[in-house]
Amino acid sequence: SSRRFVSSGEIFLWLGYDGSELEPSERLLRREARERRLNELLASSGGGFVRGGTIVGSGFGRGSDYVDLCCARDIEFLKRLIEVAREPGAPARLGFYDSIWAEETLDLG
Repeated sequence: SSRRFVSSGEIFLWLGYDGSELEPSERLLRREARERRLNELLASSGGGFVRGGTIVGSGFGRGSDYVDLCCARDIEFLKRLIEVAREPGAPARLGFYDSIWAEETLDLG
């Protein structure tokens, strides 16, 4: 269980984006842009999300690109995360690692 790596009940989750139609260089550029947007949210002091979470990894799958995060169990933060994760023309999915929601995947459109 990933709980042994956290001290305050954070959850580990992933964001997945379809990248099958893109060249590897374009996939990398898009992933870097996503990570910048996510880091802005995670570091935002104005929104009160300083302790909201952190990116713990990212990578490419066969046809999908992924960003892994460790986040606070805070519904308002998760709502903001979903807003930031959505991209026009790039369907995204949100999933959870070893939590009660591990079998669930949210389609972010």
